[in-house]
Amino acid sequence: MYEVCAVKPVTVEHQEPRTSPVGQCPLCQDTQSVPFFNKSDQLHSTPGEFAYRRCVACRTVFQDPQVIVEDLELCYPENYFTHHGQPRPSISPARSARPSSALRERIRRSIAAATQGQPLKGPLGWVGRILAGSRFLRERAFYDCVPAEMIPFSPGPLRALEIGCGTGDLLAGLDKAGWIAEGVEWDSRAAQVARERSGVPVWDGDFNQIELPVAAYDLVVLCHVLEHLPEPARALCRIKELLAPDGRAVLIYPNPESLGGRIFRSAWLHWDVPRHLVLPPGRALAGVAEHMGLVPVSVSTRAKYACATFACSRALKERMPVNIGAEFEMSVVDRLQGWLEHVLVSFRFFVGEEVVLVLKNSTAGSRLKDTQ
Repeated sequence: MYEVCAVKPVTVEHQEPRTSPVGQCPLCQDTQSVPFFNKSDQLHSTPGEFAYRRCVACRTVFQDPQVIVEDLELCYPENYFTHHGQPRPSISPARSARPSSALRERIRRSIAAATQGQPLKGPLGWVGRILAGSRFLRERAFYDCVPAEMIPFSPGPLRALEIGCGTGDLLAGLDKAGWIAEGVEWDSRAAQVARERSGVPVWDGDFNQIELPVAAYDLVVLCHVLEHLPEPARALCRIKELLAPDGRAVLIYPNPESLGGRIFRSAWLHWDVPRHLVLPPGRALAGVAEHMGLVPVSVSTRAKYACATFACSRALKERMPVNIGAEFEMSVVDRLQGWLEHVLVSFRFFVGEEVVLVLKNSTAGSRLKDTQ
């Protein structure tokens, strides 16, 4: 039986993982690809050099030859962040709630109600409908604990599943936002931390193999997980199987066409060699998902952590040590490059460091929107 990456600590130190030729794009199966870069592991010193190619047809970047499934755990050393309870690098803690006045709380509730399609009556409902047009205020209305794409779309009760929940930071946010949340995590130690941190059920193991309830979840989330999976199309099939009718999936993963990737090439932080196996452009993944019956609702990129990503990438290019999640100095150039990425994203250029793809389990026609 096929098994995706089981993120466990390395038991044999300095063992080089075995690889096997792929020969075709893991997303679209086209056999035409070109060499992209060869690189060793600068973050965790996994032995060996790993080759990446870019598909000519859909521009997906993928590892080829690819680390075999049995050796994937060798790419995740003892100091990998999930093994000792560190937060996921790309997820920042939710801002602590400020003391709320009665008026502020009423406005918050009016925005939340409008966001969920049940606006309040009277002037307050009218205010809520107007303010709900702001992504920033929608997220504030749900305590800044999840991105706007993960806000419950009706008052509920609604079930959410996070696949690859790591140590549970985002999972706790889903719970706080109002979802009946559950998680799945390959690493049993990280799963235990996630249970303690979020207070919600977390399943151990491979989401392709665990006996999860079918057609039961109103939301399925993969946040920086897709790029670790050898077969993204297989993951999409499983997501569709788990989603309830009209349920939504939100996939967030590194954008192979980002500004940072273009500037730093093989030194870009989010290639994360050799752990990241397949990185498809957002529109390419949306097209494959649509053929499987997952209707693309929106595809966008974001540059939320752009400055930090540029700083880490610069350090990697200069062969300096990088500790993901640690505080370190960002140069003026890092900040200017991050600002430029933000500006380009605001003008709908798909160059943000992360792809955000929203899919709906529906038989209706495609309503794909390019949003930033």
